[in-house]
Amino acid sequence: MNTDRPRFVVLTRGALMELVDAQLKQAKVLAPVTGGEEGTRFEFITDAREIYLDYATTIMPPTKKVFLPQEGVTFLTWKKENGKTVFASPADTEPLVVFGVHPYDIRAFQIWEETMLRGKYEDPVTKARLATLTIVGLDITEPPRDSFAASVDAHVVTDGYDLMLTILATDRILAEARTEKGAALLEGITYRDAAQSDIVERDRLREERATKYPHTLPTSSESVSEFLMQHANHPLFTETGDLCVACGKCTVICPTCTCFSPVEHSTLDGTEGARTRVAASCQVPVFTLVAGGMINRKSAGDRFAHRLFDKFVYHESEGSHGCMTTCVGCGRCVAICPAHIADPVKTIEQLQQGAHHE
Repeated sequence: MNTDRPRFVVLTRGALMELVDAQLKQAKVLAPVTGGEEGTRFEFITDAREIYLDYATTIMPPTKKVFLPQEGVTFLTWKKENGKTVFASPADTEPLVVFGVHPYDIRAFQIWEETMLRGKYEDPVTKARLATLTIVGLDITEPPRDSFAASVDAHVVTDGYDLMLTILATDRILAEARTEKGAALLEGITYRDAAQSDIVERDRLREERATKYPHTLPTSSESVSEFLMQHANHPLFTETGDLCVACGKCTVICPTCTCFSPVEHSTLDGTEGARTRVAASCQVPVFTLVAGGMINRKSAGDRFAHRLFDKFVYHESEGSHGCMTTCVGCGRCVAICPAHIADPVKTIEQLQQGAHHE
């Protein structure tokens, strides 16, 4: 629940570690850590000192760690007892704090909720997980190398979090408690009330960083939707799609790709089992395989176009353009694509160049 008026306080890094350690006594904490072959990543921690605040980005987004982890999510179990099959829907009810979430990933949490809960059908797995969730945001210090979050208004957020942190100096952190949950996180922690100058400094830093994003969409995200609809059959999709190796990495690491496949497991005697959802990719041919062996998006060009349209066209919104942009401009797909074709900015620029010569 949002408070009527956000509360601003200033913390030291030591006080922030106190906050995390206090939460570790009563909840699971998912936070950015660094080291090893994977670099910076979100992991469940056991000590506040594991947290790495000064990160640029992570390959696997926190939304996937929360809603669709690599090991899958069991959402239905069954067991035969006395000649009857008894079904149960397990849900993880343990409180979860996701700490150090950058604005574009906070927007991804909002999009996940809008996609899975605000349509005709509610997803009970997402709803149960959201009920346990507390989000502690972290303003970006330096924009990630491949990011274009400012082009889709995901570089700064004003809601979708419980507590937002902005590093003003090495040992001076502005904390904005947006909700009652966020205010509760500050209880028992050493801080001082923020001065107006602290808030002004935060706003100045945000404005400065907005100009530092290395990539920019050539037009607004709303105009992108209209432009793509006008060029849905452009040959560029086929030409670029032919370079795709169908690895599915771009969708696996996308913070707003919610697609999954149900997988059934059972004991050898068939007396009990479980159904698990695992991440699925629309860039793999069998994603649209249906009974009878038909594959609805057989060509790589169709699949390539589908991913772009899913981010800028397909999702309905109450806005004036009728479309919700589900791309948050994090740039993860750009960084991970082995064929170097997943960059939405590059694709839209090439489409515009082609349109100018038509």
